[in-house]
Amino acid sequence: MFLCVAMQWAMRVHYCSRFASTSVFHAIIMEELEFLFIALAVWHIPLSDATVDAAPSTDHTSFSSGSSYGGDEKNIITLTPVEQMASNTNGCAFGFSLFLGLNSLIYLARWSEILTNPFATPGAKTLARFSIVTYTSVACVFLSGAIVCKLVPDEEPGWWCLLIWSGALLTFIGFLSLWTWNMSSKVEEEAQSLSVPMCVDYIKIRVGEWTMVMLGETVLSLLGVPLESDITTYLMFMSCMLIAGNLQFHRFIIHPIHADDHVLKLGQFSFKGLLYLIWATVLYATFLVGIGASAKVLVKKATYGEVFSAANWCLCGGLAAAFVSNMVFAALHGRTEFEFHTVFKGATIIFLLALACAELKPSYTVFGSYLILLMQTALMVIENATVDQDEDDEDEVADEDEDEAGGNIVTEPYDTRVEP
Repeated sequence: MFLCVAMQWAMRVHYCSRFASTSVFHAIIMEELEFLFIALAVWHIPLSDATVDAAPSTDHTSFSSGSSYGGDEKNIITLTPVEQMASNTNGCAFGFSLFLGLNSLIYLARWSEILTNPFATPGAKTLARFSIVTYTSVACVFLSGAIVCKLVPDEEPGWWCLLIWSGALLTFIGFLSLWTWNMSSKVEEEAQSLSVPMCVDYIKIRVGEWTMVMLGETVLSLLGVPLESDITTYLMFMSCMLIAGNLQFHRFIIHPIHADDHVLKLGQFSFKGLLYLIWATVLYATFLVGIGASAKVLVKKATYGEVFSAANWCLCGGLAAAFVSNMVFAALHGRTEFEFHTVFKGATIIFLLALACAELKPSYTVFGSYLILLMQTALMVIENATVDQDEDDEDEVADEDEDEAGGNIVTEPYDTRVEP
């Protein structure tokens, strides 16, 4: 479900990174409808706290209770969020499919406007035709999920919807891969004439903001944990907060500062650019959400002696996947300065997976994960400082060579220069 919502954000970036409009119609109608449909779709996702029960053993199956005023005893069924979505309780699966389909139709309308715009370039119209086919397919797949919920006489139509939602994801990624394959087979000038390049500065900022939103969900989840006077809860809370802070540091130190060094600037019409967009906007965000959800559960259960295997795997596995993501980002951007760090990160990934398999108590899992992440951060700081020192030394040598070759350079006062 999260991947489907993340795909809607990718749809927006796919359009807004190329076109901008100052139209009041778009600001009031299109933007508000998009905001409304996404909110309604997310509203149909059943609430999952995962920490409500006081005891570590949770039974979500059924229980019976009698009336306080007498009468027959009746059975009350308590369903987990997954079971509610699967059984389409209160129209959860139906509403989720319907409103994501309607939101896809909004971008179908936006791309259709490009075709009717007399000032649109031939490349823009070519991209618009391809995008119209893509978003029509995605919208039809989502809307078919809503139809299935109403027509299929099954007790659990949500499981059919899960297959349909997966089909929508594969449809979107498949069409983007087909477009990238078509563009990668052409020379750069021809590819640009048949498309509209994305604004790399826009993408760079938006992907960074998206990452901060996902890390912010981790912080909000932890702040929702009830306050306990136990020292273990305090230490686990601080460790999880610092995990979120360290992940923020890792993400921004791996990515280049300037847009000219970004992978999308170096190869926008290549599979490297597509891999970065899918990984950074969808996969990496999913890993961060898993880390935040598991951190909340483990902090809530800090005082319990039992093992929570699912939460342990989500935390350790999410951190291991985040380490792999950083390795991929460094390779795509050509950040060779973190070579030793990459080797060390490969070893820590194995250690994190072993920590998840060990099935330790929540406190041991959190403390162990944070110590591993702290060592990664320290190593990145040292390597980055070493690279900065090497660059300063190279600049000094270049300045000395320039002075020797050109002698003293006389510059004019600032107020005598003619600005272009």
